[in-house]
Amino acid sequence: CYECNSGLNGDCGEVFNPRNVLESECRSSHGVASVSVSVPGNIQHFAGFRNSTGCLKAVVGDLFGNKHVIRSCFYGDYYNTAPECSLIASRFGFTQTQSCTICNSNLCN
Repeated sequence: CYECNSGLNGDCGEVFNPRNVLESECRSSHGVASVSVSVPGNIQHFAGFRNSTGCLKAVVGDLFGNKHVIRSCFYGDYYNTAPECSLIASRFGFTQTQSCTICNSNLCN
């Protein structure tokens, strides 16, 4: 998956330039959301580590009405994304999630 935030990297926005964005091999993470940190596969058996279920692309808004795009690994329930998607904005410090898409192929976000 691509990993970026358009607030920090302009190439991450709706006009997307993948050549200047981090590609991440999403395997396992510690935590329950897309903001989780990836960890090596040999440590993933410890409690709290989850396998990635897909890639996330979310459009979030801030207090001033600006839109930002977040691209990340996704560690939630691929078949029931609403709970995790509704929390994306607050986990990244924004006020609202305007859209959230989860996909499950390489670099699909």
